[in-house]
Order: sequence, then C-alpha cells, then structure tokens
Amino acid sequence: MGYASYIGRVGALAVTLGVGVALASTPAVAFAEPSDSSSTGNSSSTSESSSPSDTSTAGADAADGAGDADATDTESEASDPTDDATEEADDGSGEAEQEAGDIGDAVEEAEDTGDDAEEGGSSEDDVAVDASSDLESTEPPAAGNHESRSGTQDFTAAIESFVNAAAERFTGPQKPESQPQDTGAVAENPVKESAGSTTTTVLTSTATSTFAALAAPEAAIPAAAPPQPTLVSLVTEAVEAVLRPLMGLGTGVPIQMPALWAMLAAARGEFEGAWGLRTAPPAAQYTVTQISGPSAQANGDTPYVLVIGVDGTNLSKILADPENDKFFELMDQGTTAPASIVGHTTISQPSWSAILTGVWGEKSGVVNNVFTPQPYDNWPTVFNLLESHDPNIDTTVIANWNVIADIANAGSIPVDTTVFVPHIPGDTNWLLTDDAVGQATVEAIQNVPNGTPTFMFSYFVGVDENGHMYGGASEQYAEAIRNVDENLGRIMDEIAEREKCNPGLCESWTILVVTDHGHQPQQGFGHGFQSPSETETFVIARGSAFQDGFMNLQYEIVDTTPTVLTLFGATTPDHFDGVSLTTLGSSDVDPVDLHQALLDAIAMNGYPDIITDIALGVRTIFTSIPYFVYNFTYDTIGQLQAIADQDMFLVSALAGLAIVPVQLLGNLLYVATNIPAQIVARLTGVTGNSIFPLIPPPPSTWPPEQTYVPDLATLACGGSAATAGAPCNAALIA
Repeated sequence: MGYASYIGRVGALAVTLGVGVALASTPAVAFAEPSDSSSTGNSSSTSESSSPSDTSTAGADAADGAGDADATDTESEASDPTDDATEEADDGSGEAEQEAGDIGDAVEEAEDTGDDAEEGGSSEDDVAVDASSDLESTEPPAAGNHESRSGTQDFTAAIESFVNAAAERFTGPQKPESQPQDTGAVAENPVKESAGSTTTTVLTSTATSTFAALAAPEAAIPAAAPPQPTLVSLVTEAVEAVLRPLMGLGTGVPIQMPALWAMLAAARGEFEGAWGLRTAPPAAQYTVTQISGPSAQANGDTPYVLVIGVDGTNLSKILADPENDKFFELMDQGTTAPASIVGHTTISQPSWSAILTGVWGEKSGVVNNVFTPQPYDNWPTVFNLLESHDPNIDTTVIANWNVIADIANAGSIPVDTTVFVPHIPGDTNWLLTDDAVGQATVEAIQNVPNGTPTFMFSYFVGVDENGHMYGGASEQYAEAIRNVDENLGRIMDEIAEREKCNPGLCESWTILVVTDHGHQPQQGFGHGFQSPSETETFVIARGSAFQDGFMNLQYEIVDTTPTVLTLFGATTPDHFDGVSLTTLGSSDVDPVDLHQALLDAIAMNGYPDIITDIALGVRTIFTSIPYFVYNFTYDTIGQLQAIADQDMFLVSALAGLAIVPVQLLGNLLYVATNIPAQIVARLTGVTGNSIFPLIPPPPSTWPPEQTYVPDLATLACGGSAATAGAPCNAALIA
C-alpha cells in the first residue's frame, strides 16, 4: 500500500531464495533424523522455536524417519529409489509409493502388503489399508485447488473409527527389529502439490517429530521420490493432533477438546481438498432458506451488511493486547476463524480481490498491487453482483487506499457511493487517516435510509502501513491495531443505536471483519512470502446467522463475497472458490477459552510444501518489480507536476517538459519487467494472468464529491492515540 521503499531489498530476497534452493537440492534436506527439535514446514527442513506461538510444522515428514533403520540406510534409499524398488519387489512387499501418481493402484498395492502381513508382516500395514478402505471415495470429485467442506458428520464418524484403530497401534506390541521396515503410504507428506497449483490451508501440530519418536518408534523410512497426498497420510495427521494431547505427549497448555474437534474439521478440509473443488453441502443453494439461524431477510426484514477490512493485521497481535476490547467484544458476539492463506500470495490486491470477488488471485490473474480493470470484467465484484441482483440495494465503499476504491468502481455495475479518504498531510503513522475512515463510516451508517437494503465496505490501511515502516512486532504496529479497535467501537455503538427497535421498525445488521494477510515481525519487506506470520488471516462474523463466542476453522477470506450474496438472498455463481459462511455452521465449536483456542489454532499454521514455497517466492519477486517501477514512475511524475505548478517560470517549465519523457521511460521499463513477471506467474499457477494491457492506467484521482474531508477537530476529540495530549479543536496539521 503506498509504501514503495522496498526496492533495495529485492536483491537480498533473491539471494535468500537462492540459498533456499541450494538447501532444497541437498539430498539430506528431505529427511530429518530423530532429535528433540520440531520439524518446520512441509519442506522437511528443521528448525527450533522458542515458543509455541512461533512454532509451525507442515506434517509428519520429520517423524517418519524415526524408525529402526540407521541414517546410512535412510540416505541410501533416498539416493537410489530404483534399487529400493527392486529390493522391495524381491521381498514381495508391494510398496504403495512406487505408484504414487495413481491412488487406486496405491490402495491395491497396500492391500497386497496387508496380505503379506498375515504371513508375518507388520500390523501397521493393516491399519493403513483399513483407513484407506474406510475413507476412500469411489469417485473423487474433479481436481481443484480448494478444499471441500461438506459431509462433516460422515467424515467425523470415519475419523472416530480410525482413531480407535490407531490407538491400538500405539498401545500394541512393538515390531521386532528383525522384521523389514515398512515404507507404506503412512509416511507420505499430508500436503504435496506442484508449483502450478494452489495449496489449501495447512494446519499442523507443533511437536510432530517428538510425538512420532515417542509414540511410533517403528515409523517407516520416507520414500525417496516426492510423495503425493493419500487418504491415510491426511487422516494420520488429524489423528495425531487428537491423540498427542490426550496421551500426555508434548508440552505447554493442552488444546481444549472443543478446539480438538475443530482441528479434526480442518483435517477433514485438508483430506477433501486433495480430491476436488471445495464446495458447500449439496443441499445448500446459497439462498436465505439455508442460513443456519434466523437471518434478517428470512424474517422478512431488510438486510444490512457491513464488511470491515483491516489491512495486514495478525489475529495473534490482536489477541495479545488486552486493550483491544472492542475486537474481543465482537468475537464474543459472533464466530471467529483463525484462517490462513498459505499457498496463496500474501500481497494486498490479490487478497482483497479474493475477498471482493470470491475467487483467488490465481484464477482472477491479479498478482500484484498494480490496478487494471480487466480482471473484474471477467470476475465481477460483490458490488457488481449485488447491483445485478437488486438495483435497490444501496452499496457504499469507504477506503483510504485508492486501489480499493478502484476495485469497487470496476466491472459492469460499479458501487453506488465511493468515499475515498486521502492520506492526511503530516499524519506519519496513518492513525488520523484511519480515524477519518472510521468517522466516515459512522456518518454513512447514520445516513442509511430506513428500510433500504444496505451493503457497506469500510477499509483501514494504517495497520499495514505501520507494519511496513516498523515491523509487525513493533509498538507502532500494536498502536495502529488499538486505533482500529477504537474506531471499531464507535462503529459498533452506532450500529447498536440503529438496532434499537423503535415502534414498527427493527434493524438487524451483520458485521464481517476480515484481513488480507499478516505481517513479518521484523522491519523489512513486510509480507509477500509464506511464513506463518504472513499467511495468518482471520474472519469475524457477527449477526443473526452466526453463533456468539464460537470458533470455526473452516472459514476463509475468499468466503466473504459468497456470504454477502447469501445474506441478500442472491444465488452465488458456480465459479466461486469460496462458499457462504452460513453453510459452515456444522464446523462451529464452543471452546471454554476462546482466546486460547484461537492462539492454539494459529500456532499450528505452517509453511506449504517446499515446491510451492519456492514458486510463490519467485512469483512475488518477479511480480513486485513492475509494481516498483510503476510506483516510482508516477511518484516522480507527481513531484515534477508539483514543481511545474509552482510560480517559478524556468524551473516550472523544465519540470513540465520532463514529465512526458519520464512517463515514456517508466512505461518502457514497466513493459520490460511485466512480461517476464506474467510468464513467471503463469508458470507458478496463475491461470488468469495476462500480459495485456501492456500499459496499465495511471493511479486514480477522485473528484471532490467522492473525496472525504474529515473534521480534524472531531478526530482530535474522538479518543485517537495519535492526538494524545492535544487539546480538542487544536490545530493538528501544520
């Protein structure tokens, strides 16, 4: 957002990426020897963390190397998978990973292994075969890049059955050392996708290696070839998340039982995501009749929906500060999701486009923060869809980033009302500018006509700006969150006034609060890569369709637009990657301690597999370069224009003459860097990308009637921390 001083870091990022590739190409990197450290990420590289909240793993890869075989045997098998396959064929073991690309063949070979076990093999194979036969779908849905969240009850029953079988395995006799090691499907990585696909949310435990070393010393040697996800490997991770705290293994605060069942719901999403497109339950038709709870429109009343976007905000940072009482109040009144966008780029416009269109950036083709209107012609925004559904719906956008206003005004039928809040001069930390957004939102709520269906999107940029300038662990970042919290309180108070039932009139508002990505704790690039702190997002849903004080691990930010359409009784298009949150009530859990349960879930976020991690890192670097060129060009043009407007004849004339060549040079550099960026985007899974138009439009300028001019005296007396010590009505900006 407006923070264009990253250019000097691109070289360092490229060096870091090169080091990562070098490490990934080392044969030993793919395996972790038994140790006291936890595995971090699906890349199978290991690291140590000082606290549970900073620890993240991506599956049981490291634990799978804790068997009886020594390190020499492990490396030998990794270096020569052909010899391993020959030896295993001679032993009649029927290894499933030799046909990892064919799920049906893998299950058939696993059954052969189970037959061999009857003649003296390990009972561990029987558990794997039973799990596959119980959970495998006869006809997997068409391949897709998002998880399916249907069939909760059937999947939960299957999980419980597998838990019982796994418990017998952990408590039964150990396999003698003389018996051959099993390298079956249990050892496979729960999420492995190619660079050309988008991964689903990764929720993994924080002590996978320790758990496997204690509970499963007979674990198998990892396969040499990069494994593909199987039913057993996906379910095993969910079972492990349940059994570890129940068996007393691991340290720290145990995860509460309601949270554990929510983890199982997330594991179910991972399981189903390996098979097909993430969809709502088949019975749901995305109309108000399917809403789990009394919605406003279902009761014959007028729908009022407010979506609040807070850019670049970590939920963990909100929870860590007791002063964020308005956020906590909203969580107590609704359902909260500690979501993650792991496997998707953590850049603002792609994420906000996903929020406002219901499709991920990989499909829409939005890859950086350079706005072009073409993607929204192909993938309409929530404003387009609402206006097409019912022109009587009053739609409004209030934002202090011009790209958000641009998105709302793109597409077939743009937003009804645009309120653009420019950066207030002298407001270094953007707190006053965020306050102006809050003030404009309160005024817009006050002016909503009674009985008029209303959709409003209000966007705050200050948290993200402070994260870029000072880092996500800085006091300035925390202060920006507290400032949004205060504005959230004023907005909630105004809605509470509207919801007071007057004679013959009673309004019911739905509030959704969402962020686009998180932030790195240190000062620097901020976001754009796949660390858990960057992929950490959240959704808070408060209204008659949502339960008070609940948690749901199935919500994603891409569900925002489908939810809004459902609340207004509109049918959602088939092309959506998201589903309506109102169809996911079966995944709600009611933890005893909501904050601790949310922190536990956040601590389980991890990296994607190493291929996806590297691919998205390369994409971020390449697509950021044309964005930097674009910003530098128009920043320079703006400065030259300011000089040209001054009353200095010669200097003004020279500045005016320089504008045209600067723009031509900037456009040339943009084209030269954008073409390879778009090629890299396509190679890394962006199917909707396009090189055209070659030249994007210049940054938007909003006319006076659409530009909000705040009352600075009112902001000064509104409790903003940015004006601490300043008397009311004092001049704030020199």
